[in-house]
Amino acid sequence: MRKILLSILFLTAFLFSSAQFYNPYIQFEGGIPLNQKYAGMLCFEFGTSYKWLDLGIALDYESDSFFKEYNGEIYIFKDAGHQPLIQDLEFNYFENNSLQIVTSVDILRLFLKESRHAFKIGGGYGIARFKDTWSTRNFPESSLADYTLKSMSRIGFTGSLKASYSYAISTKLSIGVYIGGTNYPSIGLHLRRKI
Repeated sequence: MRKILLSILFLTAFLFSSAQFYNPYIQFEGGIPLNQKYAGMLCFEFGTSYKWLDLGIALDYESDSFFKEYNGEIYIFKDAGHQPLIQDLEFNYFENNSLQIVTSVDILRLFLKESRHAFKIGGGYGIARFKDTWSTRNFPESSLADYTLKSMSRIGFTGSLKASYSYAISTKLSIGVYIGGTNYPSIGLHLRRKI
């Protein structure tokens, strides 16, 4: 973890120290994962561009709490000869964050000197925190009803892959679409501004 943080600090210092290389931008992304119901993804990226190459630092957040509501109510009645009455028993939730060093190559700029269109392919690598929360149930015939809410959180390394298309509305602002992501492949929109 210390090596990743030192690498990020070194990259930031390098970006600010080189005036010729430094063409800063900020980019915001928002989308929905392709294989997760009710989930969403947000990403903030700060970096620099040089000809056809982007190099930056990205902070992203993925969760399935964007579009669903949680109800924590459960009613269980168990009398002799009766089965438990269960309502709203199942509960699950995930939340993933990552801080990555990212890079991308503009395929069109490799062949065209200037264009309002950009088609980029890239990826990144960094540190991530994964958090899962879920419910379990056990209703054996010979004992009382049992309901448990479990949570697990861990820190590790992660990578990402992404492809995007964008169109420059002006010299400083562009909008576009992307596919890819960190933990779950997603599709979405991005807004980019040169600083």
